[in-house]
Amino acid sequence: MVGKIILFTILILIAIILIVLIVPLGFDVLYENDVLSIDLKILNFIKLKLLPKEKKASEDKEEKKNKPKTKKKKKSKGKAVGTKEKATEKKKKSSKLSLHEIIMIINDLLPPLGTMLYRWLKAVTVTECLISIIIYNEDYAQTGKKTGEAYAELYGCYTLLSHYINIKDFRPMVTPNYINTYSSTYVRLCVKVRPIAIIGGAVVFLCKGGKEVYRTFFKDRAK
Repeated sequence: MVGKIILFTILILIAIILIVLIVPLGFDVLYENDVLSIDLKILNFIKLKLLPKEKKASEDKEEKKNKPKTKKKKKSKGKAVGTKEKATEKKKKSSKLSLHEIIMIINDLLPPLGTMLYRWLKAVTVTECLISIIIYNEDYAQTGKKTGEAYAELYGCYTLLSHYINIKDFRPMVTPNYINTYSSTYVRLCVKVRPIAIIGGAVVFLCKGGKEVYRTFFKDRAK
């Protein structure tokens, strides 16, 4: 009976882990008046605030109380320290890699790193991207010019990112302000990320990268 209960709880835990990995995680990013706030949504039911983190008054008091006190350093014997330092220096010299070997390792890791980053970007979906910018300049001509440049930059970034990330709703609004001395930036992003694709890309990178490094470097070095 106890074994069945343990097996049942293990199966429930595995099912929960699989659901969390398969179901996308949601991120709500809001930037307004130089303040960045990020909320994490799990299964559209659980909402966690990641930024900004507010410190409580009790935590500040505890940090002040728990400040480490400076302790006096004890004098150590010169001979023992000298021999230990020499031994550690010899170990470091023997374990150091040459520049050629480091370049070979980086060269082997670049292709699997590129595939991992590509999979990570494909796992991201932007469901909503709202950007509202109000531009003010003392010179009216410069205000109109900066408005056009802002539109060009926004759509340039959109065309570049849309090749790698699925962007469903993109709404840029750039407004020139000719009335008062006021400028602002408002950005709202709703992003969904698939954790299973992120973990899968990392596992593929570790397997392929580790295999390439072992084959081209450690295997030849062992010979």
